[in-house]
Amino acid sequence: MTSIVSYFSSYTFEQVLTIEESDRQFLALKKAWEQINQKVCPLFDTHQVANFFLLMVLQNATISYQIAGSGELWWEEFSERLVQDFSSLFPLFLMRNPTSDWFYNLMTTSRYNKRLYNLKTAKINKFQVGKLYLGTKNMYDYYQDMELLLKELSSIMGMDTSTKTMTFAIKMFGYAARVVYGQFISYPMSINIPVDSRIRKIWSLLDKTSSLSDKDIQISIQKVSKKVGIAPLHLDSLLWIEFWKGVKT
Repeated sequence: MTSIVSYFSSYTFEQVLTIEESDRQFLALKKAWEQINQKVCPLFDTHQVANFFLLMVLQNATISYQIAGSGELWWEEFSERLVQDFSSLFPLFLMRNPTSDWFYNLMTTSRYNKRLYNLKTAKINKFQVGKLYLGTKNMYDYYQDMELLLKELSSIMGMDTSTKTMTFAIKMFGYAARVVYGQFISYPMSINIPVDSRIRKIWSLLDKTSSLSDKDIQISIQKVSKKVGIAPLHLDSLLWIEFWKGVKT
């Protein structure tokens, strides 16, 4: 554990954020919002446009698992399609009509997320019901209280707050909200890291303890997080992007 803490301590928080904002997933959302802000916001209420954009990011995060390509490629594809169709989708949101068909079409025509789309459709429909509730909220309030968002999203989806899908959704929401509002708010210390195959491999190299479960990894990273004073979701970016480069080479 000492060597693990030492590794994380070798980075300042500012360096971690710089690495985080080099994430292609972050950059895809940033580019998408810049294009939407330029084309759509002059025609509609910016507050409502922002709310819809953030809801679409959250909804997409709930189906971003067991994909055919990398996460980076999938989020670039999603962002491009969202920009392309935003002008036709946004009026549906204002009329409280579902976007389920759009997500289904996205998956069935996707290069990177065509797997399990029938199963994922159930998640899309479940989120759609919640969207009627979340869509009445000011999403900036959720940006200021991401713990509340995690709690309410988990309730809507019927999932535990520590599951990979839920914690990953908060991470992507934080990315998108940072871009939309032009303001940085740190992820809460209490929200766990989303443990995927990449994190499992990385942690097995850092922590030689055999047969660590996903929960064990989350607990271990929480301990490291408290020692270095950086939230787990920010450490996730450091591991997922920077440390992974060394693993691949």
